[in-house]
Amino acid sequence: CEFLKMAQASISVDQDQFVCPLCLDFLKDPVTIYCGHSFCKMCINDHWDQENQKSVYSCPHCRDNFTQRPILRRNSMLAELMEKLQTIEVQAPSHAHCYAGPGDVECDFCTGRKHKAVKSCLVCVASYCEIHLKPHLERPALKKHTLIKASGKLQEKICSEHDEVLKIYCRTDRTCICYLCMMDKHKGHETVTAAAERAEKQNMLKEDHIRLQKKIQEKQKMVQELKQAVNIIKLNAQTSVDDNERIFTEMISSIEKKRSEVTKLIRDQEKAELSRPERLLEQLEQEISDLQTRITELEQLSHTQDHIHFLQSPTILKPYFHTSSITVHQHLSFDGVRNSLSDLKKRFKEFCEEEFNKIPPQVAAVYVISPQEPQSREDILKCTSYLMSSAHCAIFNSSSRLSLVRRANTQSPCTKIRHDAQIRQLKPSVWKHSKGSDSYVLHHQSVTRFLLPMVAGSEQTQKNYLRPNRGQKMCTWLNTNIHTVHTFFLPIYTHRYMYNWSLNILTLFILVFSFISDYCYLTLDPNTAHRNLILSEKNREVKYSTSDQKYFDNPNRFNCIWQVLCKESVCGRCYWEVEWRSDGGVAVSVSYKDISRKGRGDECRFGHNNQSWSLWSSSSSLCFYHNNKKTDLEVSSSSRLGVFVDYSAGTLSFYSVSDTMKLLHKVHTTFAQPLYAGFGLYWGSASTVRL
Repeated sequence: CEFLKMAQASISVDQDQFVCPLCLDFLKDPVTIYCGHSFCKMCINDHWDQENQKSVYSCPHCRDNFTQRPILRRNSMLAELMEKLQTIEVQAPSHAHCYAGPGDVECDFCTGRKHKAVKSCLVCVASYCEIHLKPHLERPALKKHTLIKASGKLQEKICSEHDEVLKIYCRTDRTCICYLCMMDKHKGHETVTAAAERAEKQNMLKEDHIRLQKKIQEKQKMVQELKQAVNIIKLNAQTSVDDNERIFTEMISSIEKKRSEVTKLIRDQEKAELSRPERLLEQLEQEISDLQTRITELEQLSHTQDHIHFLQSPTILKPYFHTSSITVHQHLSFDGVRNSLSDLKKRFKEFCEEEFNKIPPQVAAVYVISPQEPQSREDILKCTSYLMSSAHCAIFNSSSRLSLVRRANTQSPCTKIRHDAQIRQLKPSVWKHSKGSDSYVLHHQSVTRFLLPMVAGSEQTQKNYLRPNRGQKMCTWLNTNIHTVHTFFLPIYTHRYMYNWSLNILTLFILVFSFISDYCYLTLDPNTAHRNLILSEKNREVKYSTSDQKYFDNPNRFNCIWQVLCKESVCGRCYWEVEWRSDGGVAVSVSYKDISRKGRGDECRFGHNNQSWSLWSSSSSLCFYHNNKKTDLEVSSSSRLGVFVDYSAGTLSFYSVSDTMKLLHKVHTTFAQPLYAGFGLYWGSASTVRL
């Protein structure tokens, strides 16, 4: 038994010698050739069968040549060892995929050819294959170690200065540190364990997940509404096309009928006018025939020699009767009919043009009602004794939509059905919201409870939007007065004239909910930054440098113009702010991802193409560029700029931000692709932009 354990240990270390070099599997029916190397009998025979034409046989392992094909002899000892391997169940690589390949994480403890690691230990900071992982699964002390999926980035979890594992998080500097860093550079800072910070961040992520799920539901609702509008438009359009075909077919049929009637009228008149001339024509032709017969008789009579016969002949004695003269009107015409038809054609053309001009060139627009943009930064900071509840917001939204629908253009037949349907849909909504109920109060309370920790716990929110201690005071006030607020507003919500009440109160709930939810946390993309731009550690600040940075080549990098884009795309409603310093100026921009990156042409420069919009700001001037068109702005800028994008509404707004918020420029357009924030540092060597 002891010998068996020793053999097992030996085999587990030198297992490569039991693997066939040709099939990389356990040796099956092992044979040994003259040079001493062993192979599966079938594998070596197949290999030498392919070398028959060369008349030279070689060892696949050491490349020794043999003039004659060696005689294969079974290696009995090796065959017995292979049987023991199967008996004691020593794990060996059964397939080639057990070895680490390109892109795989290698085992840190394998010798020779490395096996593929299956787990990494965060305590040992090492990766293990299935064989070397066994101690971590069997020994009690190692079972407490944290194992994760094999990772090749374990060095990122080691302090570069002290070579210790990063187990602590510094909240002051927002970075992971080791315990030596905590006693050195980060002494006196607010520090917690990485696990504690992870737990707190995990809770924040859950809140973000809930908020994002809510946004997804809102977007999905918008998609359904738009799809419904599209279907209604298609239905109305098809109905109009069918009506058009039917009406024009009826009109054409009516005109064809009138054409037939006029044709019959003309033919009847023609027949009436031709009947008398035709009778006279027959009479004249008969008289001509009679006269020709008389002439013949007279000629015959004139040649007779018998005087008595000549005198007694009836021909000479018969009197001649002829019709009176006939007057033929050769210029009889239908000018009256022709003139009437020409006049009818002219009046019909004028009538068609007049009536067709009444048909609107397009159907009524599909209204996309977006929340109001922030008008003042001071509005965000103020905290009044009025708090608008979610019921109030619903009334405002439904009433506004109903009023807008009522004012919509209903002249077009195509929009009549949709217009009536919208009014029927919105009337119950306004009535329900204006009626008010305890459910609105409960919903308001839940929303407020959601907002309180967000406002109080978000350091970024307090730093960017709230004056010192204002966030804490706000939350204290909300906690103290929330029940009073609900008691105050509930009677107003139940008033039957609620929807006519003034809805212009700009309150804390609307501002905090809309503005904070629209705030975007953006980071700069190092793969797009020009080599003369230096990014901060957190990729939230960019500076110009006269020396090139050692950036890797990347097709997304601006290679000639000092510009950089952000990683995150801008969709929906987004707001962000930037601070800039420069002895010249900077460009605050938004751009499509497809903007060119290589070269110095206008196709690469923010604002000089149809792919980007840019606000160029300096201490002395301010201008806006799009599609290489410059718009000078007769307003003063500031060192802090705000950018607000409403993607679905197609608006882009730039603000000057200080204690107040001042609109600098606003663009109305239709965005065709996702937008990315971008910055250009074009003038001066002291340019800096910080998000």
